[in-house]
Amino acid sequence: MRKSKFTEEQIVRALRDSDASSVGEVAKKLGVSEQTIYAWRKKFRGHTVDDVKAMKAMATENAQLKKLVAEQLLAIQVLKAVNAKNGDAHGASWSCEARARHGHVGEEGLRAV
Repeated sequence: MRKSKFTEEQIVRALRDSDASSVGEVAKKLGVSEQTIYAWRKKFRGHTVDDVKAMKAMATENAQLKKLVAEQLLAIQVLKAVNAKNGDAHGASWSCEARARHGHVGEEGLRAV
């Protein structure tokens, strides 16, 4: 997808200007087509500059969280593969209590309930 030469904040301000004057004038002033102004209206209708900044911050945070989840899933898969390779037939499916009953974990490995 092509990156716009305008930030979302600039677009919201331009849309506010287009409410005061004609779409054609604002489009000509910005060097974009009228259709672009209408597309921006469809996307940013009713948003303020603060709303757009908050959405951008949330999108950045969401991307970071998705990356963390992906890394954790990869780590879990690696641990499962290591368990399977080492012959741990029970793997992570056993609870701490079940492992302790079968001698896989000492009493110090159990959490107080």
